This record gives sequence, structure tokens and C-alpha cells, in this order.
Amino acid sequence: FKNLLVRCNGVVEDFASGVMNAKVYDFTEKDLTDADGVAESVEHGWYEYKGGDDKALHPWEGETTPHYTEPKEGTKTEWKALNEQGKYSWLKTPKWRGKLCEVGPLARYIVLYTKAKQGLLGDLTWAEQMIVDQIDAVTKVLNVPVEAWLPSTVGRTAARALDAQLQAEISKYFFDKLVANIKSGDTRVVNNDKWDPSTWPKEAKGVGLYEAPRGALSHWAVIKDGKIVNYQAVVPTTWNACPRDDAEGHGAYEMSMMDTPVKVADKPLEIVKAVRSFDPCMACSTHLFNAQGEKIRVVTTDPYAGVSVDK
Repeated sequence: FKNLLVRCNGVVEDFASGVMNAKVYDFTEKDLTDADGVAESVEHGWYEYKGGDDKALHPWEGETTPHYTEPKEGTKTEWKALNEQGKYSWLKTPKWRGKLCEVGPLARYIVLYTKAKQGLLGDLTWAEQMIVDQIDAVTKVLNVPVEAWLPSTVGRTAARALDAQLQAEISKYFFDKLVANIKSGDTRVVNNDKWDPSTWPKEAKGVGLYEAPRGALSHWAVIKDGKIVNYQAVVPTTWNACPRDDAEGHGAYEMSMMDTPVKVADKPLEIVKAVRSFDPCMACSTHLFNAQGEKIRVVTTDPYAGVSVDK
């Protein structure tokens, strides 16, 4: 089992300056409990905080109070232009030590690859070596430096495919164990040993972390008098699609679209490609407007009907 571990926890900065020059930071237990670790702000999200929207709240202290405002131009139901300087998104802005981050397959691959090349991991597991080999193979095919192609729309899309290949290989191990267990008569699908509410503390704070295919996922709970009094979820698309932060700039979606050349103005395929490379979790749609506030295109994602584009 240890050969399947991928030690991609952590944060990497300045990967574009070269893998050996990139800065690597550990993600520690303190980042989960300290208000200076993970926190969310709502300066540009359609929410409000009791203590003021300029504050960043730790998820255990988090508030989710909708506060929808008028767009810059138009009405609440017919937008012509959003107010980029005000509130313009239904997402909060999560930050790690005050910084905006990108999560997902690309982030996992960059963190693991950087740690491996800088010798921070020692002996690599089988799965970790596969990631390094995958990236090196693509770099050889493209014949460009890894720091040039990996942190891009192409690299983000490639990372999703490479990660799928890795997970398919890892799944073989768990599938074989499942079949072996069933053959031996063990058909349990969950461990209920700790599922006894009578043994739980009356007051507690907890967080559950998981690296979902789409990226870092965390659920935060505060229990008082044996009941949940606050529950917050900081999910992958919140990290990636969050609105701007006045101090730190733009989130991953916004940064990926900035300065992206568009060949045909009323068919901004380049913008759609950039956003879809994140595998966005969108139950509604993406609306594209030009600088004059004119609607260009609406791309709707439906899990059953697929993707449709307004004419």
C-alpha cells in the first residue's frame, strides 16, 4: 500500500522560474487550526460578515449569509456588466496564509514533481515515480522546458489525463483487494467501530480533508451541546474560481483568462478552453461579456444533457 502513496501535500510558488528555483512550503496541522492558515473572505462575494466584509474568517468561525447586490449595469436578473470593484460572485475567496492558491491535478503534479526533483522526498514510491516519469515524458515530446508547458492550459489539461492514468493503475490494487475480501466472505463496505454518537464529546471542532479528483476538499464542523452549530465546506472550485482579493490579486480562473489572446471575439474558444481545463464544478452556466457589457456567449453544463452553447 505504501508504494501507492503520493506525497503531494504542500504549496509550491514560482514554479515558472524553474523547478529547482521554486519555493516549497509544508502544509501543517497549524494551517488547519490557526486563523492565519486557511481562511475565507467575502469582499467580492455576494455574502456579508457580521464583523465587516474586509475580514477573513477561519472556517470554524465562518459565516454564510447571502448578500446579493446590483450589478454595475443592468438589473439583478438581467446583467449588463458586473461590478469588478465590488461584489460579483457567489463564491467566497479562500486563502492559505493570506495567499490565493490553485488546487487540482495540476497542483498535485507540480508539488510532487518539485519535491522529487529538489530531493525533498528521499526514495520515491512507485506512484510518485510514475508521476515524475509522466511529466518527463511529456516534456521530451514537447521539447520545451517543464516550467514553460506545465503551468498552462495545456499543462492543466494534460495533468488531468495523466492523473486519470495514475488512478486507473492504483485502482487495480484496491479492486483486487475488494474481490479477495468478497471471496473470503467479507462484504463490509464501512467501518462502524467509531460510529457511536454516545461516545462523542459534547463540544468539539473538527475538519475532514480529502484530495478529491478536482482538488483539495475540506469540511469543517463545530459541535456544541452535542449538536452541529456551524458547518463550512471549502471545496476545489471555490479555491480555483474564487473572486479577486484586494491584497493578493486574482484567483486561478481569473488569472488563466487574463492576457489570453482571442482570435474570434464572438466565439471566445480560448477562454472556454482555459476555464474547462480546471474541470469546473458548475451546475449552472458561464456567461461571457465584452468590455461594452454585451452578451457574447452562454455555455451551460448539464450532467445529463452534456454541454450546450447558446447561438
